Amino acid sequence: MTSFERADLLRLTPRPHAYDLILCRNTAIYFNEDVRDKLHTALAEALRPGGYLLVGSTERVADPTTIDLSPVLPFTYRKS
Repeated sequence: MTSFERADLLRLTPRPHAYDLILCRNTAIYFNEDVRDKLHTALAEALRPGGYLLVGSTERVADPTTIDLSPVLPFTYRKS
């Protein structure tokens, strides 16, 4: 089963541990570092353990281990 949701990323308050996969590609490059880090933290909190966050090839998660993410492939992070 798949569901898609739309949200304002700057006002995002996702449900904790609600998602197995979050695709946020080529979006965070337009935000400053502080906003980008807050966004990635919110997205990481929304992932279930074992879930994946995919970001764009020009993006990076600043310090993935501090938000319980581990890099598994280029631009792909897995929730611990």
